[in-house]
Amino acid sequence: MSNNKKKFSLEDINFMKENYKLGEQYLADKFNTTRKTIRKYKKLYNLPKNRDGRKKGVDLSYMHKALKLKYPNGTRKGSKCSIETINKIKLNHADFSGEKHPMWGKHHKPESIIKMIKNHKGMLGKHQSEQMKEKYRIKRINWNFPKKDSSIEIKIQNFLKLLGINFLAHYHISEIKRAYQCDIFISPNIIIECDGDYWHGNTNNPKFKILNDSQIKQRKKDLIRDIELRERGYIVIRLWERDIRKMNLSKFKEILDNLNELNRGYFQDKNNSELAKVVK
Repeated sequence: MSNNKKKFSLEDINFMKENYKLGEQYLADKFNTTRKTIRKYKKLYNLPKNRDGRKKGVDLSYMHKALKLKYPNGTRKGSKCSIETINKIKLNHADFSGEKHPMWGKHHKPESIIKMIKNHKGMLGKHQSEQMKEKYRIKRINWNFPKKDSSIEIKIQNFLKLLGINFLAHYHISEIKRAYQCDIFISPNIIIECDGDYWHGNTNNPKFKILNDSQIKQRKKDLIRDIELRERGYIVIRLWERDIRKMNLSKFKEILDNLNELNRGYFQDKNNSELAKVVK
């Protein structure tokens, strides 16, 4: 029987009346017909046209019911988007990124801020005690940040393995004021940092000639931390993402062979304009 000659029983019509909110596509799948046929019968029996009711403020719980009926084992769990869907998502995001975003260059009104403050529950406007801060500091020592190593960190770690050098990843340095977990630590006093061009503001990369506020702040933090580490007797090697991508094993070995010169050169240049501004 073709879809055009599809006939519905009284029971089917009653089902459509009760479940019209589930949508035409769901009903078409249910009765093995087309949306056009469903639309025709909805018109014939004067069924409501509104499918989702979003504009009229209707409860949307029926949508969850439809998804549960269509995907009884969980909605799209474990499934992957098609290339077409991924491209659509990219296009939609492109319309709302940067200057195209509706909130670009705008700020919340004072009334809106007051509303958000009233609705917010938790630590807003409160301060943690020094005792609680100390507890969190001790806890963070045993945490790994991040849980997954970046590709540039893995590359340097592999170089060290090939050279037969023992190292520790994300080792906690507590001897300095700004205690943190370094990327790679080689006993007794060598620290290797693998800095991403964007997050740490690599001005040698043509893309980041002009740094934003966040990058400038991170650069200053890195410089101050380097000063503290070197004054404590550590040798700090900072490798940029751009350089690591092009680096081979022999080039990395050359850097390790010139460690003392690298550290001595730093202290000779400690009074340069960039470092002087940060120290002040």
